[in-house]
Amino acid sequence: MTLNEQQSATEQPAPARFNLQQTLWYSVANFGFGLFYGLNNGVISLFMSRFTKNAVIIGLMSSSHSVEGVFVQPVVGAMSDR
Repeated sequence: MTLNEQQSATEQPAPARFNLQQTLWYSVANFGFGLFYGLNNGVISLFMSRFTKNAVIIGLMSSSHSVEGVFVQPVVGAMSDR
Protein backbone atom coordinates (compact mmCIF):
# COMPACT_ATOMS: atom_id res chain seq x y z
CA MET A 1 0.00 0.00 0.00
CA THR A 2 1.43 3.38 -0.96
CA LEU A 3 1.51 6.43 1.24
CA ASN A 4 -1.34 8.09 -0.70
CA GLU A 5 -3.51 4.98 -0.33
CA GLN A 6 -2.84 4.90 3.42
CA GLN A 7 -3.72 8.58 3.80
CA SER A 8 -6.95 8.27 1.84
CA ALA A 9 -7.95 5.17 3.83
CA THR A 10 -7.52 6.99 7.16
CA GLU A 11 -9.01 10.36 6.18
CA GLN A 12 -12.36 11.16 7.69
CA PRO A 13 -14.95 13.10 5.72
CA ALA A 14 -15.36 16.68 6.84
CA PRO A 15 -18.21 17.13 9.34
CA ALA A 16 -21.34 18.82 8.07
CA ARG A 17 -21.53 22.52 8.79
CA PHE A 18 -24.40 24.00 10.79
CA ASN A 19 -27.01 25.91 8.87
CA LEU A 20 -28.26 29.25 10.20
CA GLN A 21 -31.09 27.76 12.29
CA GLN A 22 -28.77 25.21 13.93
CA THR A 23 -26.22 27.93 14.64
CA LEU A 24 -28.84 30.12 16.30
CA TRP A 25 -30.16 27.25 18.46
CA TYR A 26 -26.61 26.34 19.46
CA SER A 27 -25.96 29.97 20.40
CA VAL A 28 -29.16 30.16 22.47
CA ALA A 29 -28.27 26.94 24.30
CA ASN A 30 -24.72 28.14 24.94
CA PHE A 31 -26.03 31.48 26.24
CA GLY A 32 -28.46 29.66 28.55
CA PHE A 33 -25.66 27.45 29.83
CA GLY A 34 -23.48 30.46 30.62
CA LEU A 35 -26.38 32.34 32.18
CA PHE A 36 -27.26 29.43 34.46
CA TYR A 37 -23.73 28.99 35.76
CA GLY A 38 -23.18 32.72 36.11
CA LEU A 39 -26.33 33.08 38.19
CA ASN A 40 -25.48 29.89 40.08
CA ASN A 41 -22.12 31.32 41.15
CA GLY A 42 -23.59 34.67 42.11
CA VAL A 43 -26.71 33.54 43.93
CA ILE A 44 -25.78 30.30 45.63
CA SER A 45 -23.55 32.02 48.19
CA LEU A 46 -26.43 34.33 49.16
CA PHE A 47 -28.79 31.38 49.40
CA MET A 48 -26.36 29.22 51.40
CA SER A 49 -25.59 32.02 53.87
CA ARG A 50 -29.11 31.57 55.25
CA PHE A 51 -28.16 28.05 56.36
CA THR A 52 -24.50 28.38 57.35
CA LYS A 53 -21.91 31.07 57.89
CA ASN A 54 -19.04 28.65 57.20
CA ALA A 55 -17.18 30.12 54.21
CA VAL A 56 -15.62 26.76 53.31
CA ILE A 57 -19.01 25.07 52.89
CA ILE A 58 -20.34 28.01 50.91
CA GLY A 59 -17.24 27.93 48.69
CA LEU A 60 -17.62 24.21 48.06
CA MET A 61 -21.28 24.62 47.16
CA SER A 62 -20.45 27.56 44.89
CA SER A 63 -18.00 25.42 42.96
CA SER A 64 -20.35 22.46 42.71
CA HIS A 65 -21.02 23.14 39.03
CA SER A 66 -17.74 21.41 38.21
CA VAL A 67 -18.97 18.22 39.84
CA GLU A 68 -22.40 18.62 38.27
CA GLY A 69 -20.79 18.84 34.85
CA VAL A 70 -19.06 15.49 35.35
CA PHE A 71 -22.44 13.79 35.62
CA VAL A 72 -24.79 16.00 33.61
CA GLN A 73 -22.71 16.60 30.46
CA PRO A 74 -22.20 12.93 29.53
CA VAL A 75 -25.89 12.17 30.03
CA VAL A 76 -27.02 15.13 27.95
CA GLY A 77 -24.36 14.36 25.33
CA ALA A 78 -25.53 10.76 25.03
CA MET A 79 -29.14 11.89 24.71
CA SER A 80 -28.27 14.45 22.03
CA ASP A 81 -26.30 11.88 20.00
CA ARG A 82 -29.40 9.74 19.43
